[in-house]
Amino acid sequence: MIDGLKIYLRPVKLADARLLYKWRNEKLVRDNSFEDKIILYKEHKKWLMAALQNPSVNIYIMMDGEKVIGQVRLNIENKIGLISYSIDLQYRCMGYGKKILQLIENEIASSDIDVVKLLGCVKKNNKASQKVFETLGYQCEIKKDYFEYIKICRCCKC
Repeated sequence: MIDGLKIYLRPVKLADARLLYKWRNEKLVRDNSFEDKIILYKEHKKWLMAALQNPSVNIYIMMDGEKVIGQVRLNIENKIGLISYSIDLQYRCMGYGKKILQLIENEIASSDIDVVKLLGCVKKNNKASQKVFETLGYQCEIKKDYFEYIKICRCCKC
């Protein structure tokens, strides 16, 4: 269960590269990802450095007190925020998936991130993420190989 000490998002920094790399290459994360190949650390670090410089990419680490729980990334294009998230293996099935999406929605609403629609693409075998998006009121569109979850942002940015 969620401790609830102080659950929050903090921006990712380059010092998080090893942690993000570990999460990215974890087998279940790769199985649920559309990019499922193992990547080399050198490639990952290069990608992260570019992502941190890109104003259309927002990456956060979710914290519960001092515990590092997971990551969420928002790639923005044409005011649509594509969500990608993962929870550390030891904290799965504890409600953190739902919490991380709530936190990114709150971050958008309270910041100058220019997003009017959120989008999550979930493989058909990823039941846990499907449940999270559905519980939070995302509308599901069935695609050939995946589900697309859509939510209009509740803030007035359009």
